[in-house]
Amino acid sequence: MVAFSFVNQLGEILRISWLNYQGTAVLYDLLSPGQTYKAMTAIGNVWRIATASSDCLAVVSIQGSGYVSVSG
Repeated sequence: MVAFSFVNQLGEILRISWLNYQGTAVLYDLLSPGQTYKAMTAIGNVWRIATASSDCLAVVSIQGSGYVSVSG
């Protein structure tokens, strides 16, 4: 397991979801502007960052500890 953080630097709420092994998005957090979500996850896991209306902004494959910052 590795530590990974998602940082919301946009002016809107973000949906942080893990894509399970069937490819289905499993919502883990609704991230308000200025907030950080910290996850313990496995290398190779895939996470989706989307707007509150589910428009996909990024898909991240975890390769090690780290973070992703979403800004506009």
